[in-house]
Amino acid sequence: MEKDQILEDLFKSFRVAINNATLYFDQHPIFLHAVCDLKEKIDKIFLIFDPLVIGITPKSLLVNDTVLENSKVYHELAGTLHRRKIKRITIEKDVSVHEIALLLSKLGLSAKDAIKSGGFNAIEIPHIIVENLDYMQFLKEGGKQQKDIWSVLLAKAVKDNNKSEISEFVDNFDVIANKFQAVDFIENDEIRSNLHTFLEHLHTNDHDQFKKCTKEVIKLILSDKNIPKDINLDNIKSFFDKFETGELSNTLWEQVVTDEKFDFLTFNLFSQLVNQEKHNEIALSLASKITKGDLLKNNPQAVSRIRKLFSSDIDSDVSKVYRKTLSSILQDTLIEGERSIDRKQVNCNYRYILLNLFILERRLTWLKLISERILSEWNRAMEENDAEYLQLFIEALDKKKRLDPSLESAFVDTEREIFGLVEEKVLKGEVTSCFEVFYNTSSKSFIGITPYTAAIFKDRKINRSIMQLYFKFFGYQVDHFKREMNRNRHDLEFIREIIDSVKTIDSPFSLEVLKFIFNFSNILLKVDAIKAMRELAAYSLYDGDLLLSLIKKRNIFLKREALAVIATDEALTSQAVKELFNQSNFFGFRNNIFLENIRMAEDVKFFGARECLISLSRDKSFWRKEVAKGAKQLLEDWDRGKKNERN
Repeated sequence: MEKDQILEDLFKSFRVAINNATLYFDQHPIFLHAVCDLKEKIDKIFLIFDPLVIGITPKSLLVNDTVLENSKVYHELAGTLHRRKIKRITIEKDVSVHEIALLLSKLGLSAKDAIKSGGFNAIEIPHIIVENLDYMQFLKEGGKQQKDIWSVLLAKAVKDNNKSEISEFVDNFDVIANKFQAVDFIENDEIRSNLHTFLEHLHTNDHDQFKKCTKEVIKLILSDKNIPKDINLDNIKSFFDKFETGELSNTLWEQVVTDEKFDFLTFNLFSQLVNQEKHNEIALSLASKITKGDLLKNNPQAVSRIRKLFSSDIDSDVSKVYRKTLSSILQDTLIEGERSIDRKQVNCNYRYILLNLFILERRLTWLKLISERILSEWNRAMEENDAEYLQLFIEALDKKKRLDPSLESAFVDTEREIFGLVEEKVLKGEVTSCFEVFYNTSSKSFIGITPYTAAIFKDRKINRSIMQLYFKFFGYQVDHFKREMNRNRHDLEFIREIIDSVKTIDSPFSLEVLKFIFNFSNILLKVDAIKAMRELAAYSLYDGDLLLSLIKKRNIFLKREALAVIATDEALTSQAVKELFNQSNFFGFRNNIFLENIRMAEDVKFFGARECLISLSRDKSFWRKEVAKGAKQLLEDWDRGKKNERN
């Protein structure tokens, strides 16, 4: 048999064995069969390599200087091992079946659970050496895929009191923080909890390190323009609570002066996240900084931005606090910084003059001329993220077309160039506040489906904004999207990014995409897809038949996630209760199944099963006493939780 075929057979067996380790306990016949098959394949490879040394990169394997990358098998296995922070596996000739089973049991854990349990340093396997990936190599990964793992690593370093790791994480925290988005801290309980654990440790043990890392988190949150307007911010307020007022003021000042995209929406976000009692003190601190004004010298853009932020008449109690404190200082102090010509402000004024002319003009010839001038300024408006200008222009254009329908065709080219530029910015992954305006007002794409397909499937640009536009403009071509996904089904991380991007989009196409992913994926992605449906349930988007079919399956992970979604629907809940608890249990033969279902009801807070659990808890049969005990315990826990909530 040729070397290439022996290697391919080995790694096919290795991949199957890891998947089975994920699904089955270590004494299950299917798992044991997979272990024996892998042992047989490893013995064959020793005819070529002794020992067998497997190097791992994010997308390829290196076996004793032979690079393996041009196969789906190698690509998937490399990704699986890399996510578990493994750099190299060395297997010696005398390896036993038991040792291989130990290795697979560890690899069968999710990447997060493997790290939580101590990685491969926590077990000793005589003839297998597993080398963990150095944290700094792991950090070089450019994408956001590893963010959940990084949050676990932060918490684990604290749990183990590993001072060298904690110090290393602090030194590189700016890079680590950029693995996340603000919405991760808001919506993902585990990521938020792990980050809190890390910051709390720093707050207790090294205040300077705490300030450094917390500042990076706050900067990340403030610079994220993709935070949905209706999202609950309470979950991330705690990041701001323990940050001293002076540090909050310094961070706000630094962002206002250096971040050209800092606008009133950003300031409003800051205002909502900071304790209201601190705003007076922050305003006074800003007044002192403006008076000194070192950072404002030769920076007319910053001067203009500050004046616009704190001299506006926006109706907000917090804004009034700052306006009251800073108004006179803004008049007296900033004039020095404005002596040089603010080109950016001049260009902005010019744009708005053109807009006013466009609104007032009625003659088609002049309207076309003015629109050409607006078009020449449009790229600059986009660079300055002037969403208000886009909103006003759309309103003006719509009003003119309503008053004179003959103008509909006159501005086709103008609309295509202006709005097409917004779409192109979104497809490049650039954060722009113009997105919301465009999404809410446009009913069609101005660049067509091809750039979207290229951005998503060729350039791997995938985020919530891109998917929102795709579903709105091309939802009727969702089959085209599914075909492209099918061609990329081997790229598990990419498919996970699609899941993350669509799970909060209120569109029936979100559900259709998740169901398609569920149908072609392995068990891990199936679980991710059902978890995502749990979030879509907030929009009443889920497939009841699919969910009910899953709770009839044996896979506990799928059953649990399906039940969590079912719990949001009264009709489905009634059917699920019958399936889980109204089965015959003669002589207690199904006790284990009932106990498993009780634990599952506890995990997902399946309160709809209360009446049935009450009935089970009153069963006096000797054969079913464990089930009665489990049901009674769960009911007591639920009642205790309600009592604590009332108190």
